[in-house]
Amino acid sequence: MVTKAYLLDQPKPPSALKVRFDQQVIPAAINMAASMEAVLERIAQQARRQPLAALGAAFGLAFLATRLAVPARVPASRRSWAGR
Repeated sequence: MVTKAYLLDQPKPPSALKVRFDQQVIPAAINMAASMEAVLERIAQQARRQPLAALGAAFGLAFLATRLAVPARVPASRRSWAGR
């Protein structure tokens, strides 16, 4: 049976980390996804007018994104500790 004390107890407020996540991180991620959607829509519209230019731009952006996301590997001969 539910008691009066149970009904009067207030739940604990969310932590500051959760509030920050809900109020800043989630909206920023949604805005970023919306801007990416707008970019993809512009690329799709451009591809209808100039398919080769849009395809080249898409490949260039994909290449740039992979180069920025994956760190470059330094050959063993060029590492500072290789000869030691």
